[in-house]
Amino acid sequence: ANFRFMENSLIELLRLEDATAYRSAYVCLRQLALVLRNASLNIDPKKTKAKEKGKKGQGKQQEQPLQALIGWPFIRSLSLWTRAVSSLPSLRPLSYPLYMVALGAAKHRLTSMQHFPFVYHCLSSLNQLGSQLEAFVPISSLLVEILSALT
Repeated sequence: ANFRFMENSLIELLRLEDATAYRSAYVCLRQLALVLRNASLNIDPKKTKAKEKGKKGQGKQQEQPLQALIGWPFIRSLSLWTRAVSSLPSLRPLSYPLYMVALGAAKHRLTSMQHFPFVYHCLSSLNQLGSQLEAFVPISSLLVEILSALT
C-alpha cells in the first residue's frame, strides 16, 4: 500500500511538467539499463571505482551486480516506470526503451527457476505496458520457454 501511494504521488508530480517528466524518466530508465548491462557483463561498478582509486575492499561486503538486477528496487522501479509511461502521454516515446530493459531482464534470468518470481514480475510489467498502450508485446515465446523448463 505504501509503494502504491508513492507511485501514485510520483506519477501525479510527473503530470505537472512534461519536459521535466521526460528528463527524469529518461535518466531513471538509463540507470535501469546500466544495472542490466552490468549484470549481463558481470561488472561491479563499486569494484571498478575502488580499483581506479587504488583502494581495495577493506572487508566491506559489496553488492553483486546480479543482486542489483534481481532485487526489489529494480522490480519496483520497473513497475513504477511501466505505470508512468503507460499513463502519461509525454512519456510514450520511452515505451520502447522500457520494453527492451524489461525484456532483457526477463531473458537474463529466464532459464533459472530459482528466479522465476523475478521473471514473472518482468513479464507482468511487459503485459501491463502492452495492454495500457494497446500495443502488441510478444511475451508468449518467453512463457513457453518457462513452461518447457518446468518439465
